[in-house]
Amino acid sequence: MNIVFGNLTAEDVRFFGRTSSLAGLHLNLLFVISTAYEEFSSTRDLAEKLQVSQGAVRERLIRLAGCGLLRQFGGGATLAGVTLKGRVFLDFCGVLRREARSGCISAELPHLIRLLEMRYAPSALQYARDSLHLAGPGLTEVPEMVTGRLVSTIEAAEERWGVDLQDIPHVIQGRVIGQG
Repeated sequence: MNIVFGNLTAEDVRFFGRTSSLAGLHLNLLFVISTAYEEFSSTRDLAEKLQVSQGAVRERLIRLAGCGLLRQFGGGATLAGVTLKGRVFLDFCGVLRREARSGCISAELPHLIRLLEMRYAPSALQYARDSLHLAGPGLTEVPEMVTGRLVSTIEAAEERWGVDLQDIPHVIQGRVIGQG
């Protein structure tokens, strides 16, 4: 419903996909913050947990806040929390990954993808994987590439950080609010 009524938009997904280097870090960061029982109070805490530089975390936090997937309290990157839009995005990524992996696309997914101005084309997946470290409008404006890039980002987050987007235990104020 959040996609149908525009809480998560095509521009949000494109903005998310306009990153290069350290493929999957921004998705992993969103996942870690969404499933943490305690909010992280500094970029150093997040950087240590993810074993990356504070600068890389800071840059991704700004990007995630810019597309409305995170909210931040106070200055800088302190006390970041995942928004409803961020949780919807993670859940959407889980569905997309599961169906892309199985090759069995449900009746609902093409409709959601179309609302997000994306298009699922298995033929674009390998090119998206090979170009994930690159940036440019051809990679984030062509509907098939947006989808391929998102699937490739999910795969990178799974491989490098063990992110599992199936039945995500989202946490709000120390309580698990549901899975998936």
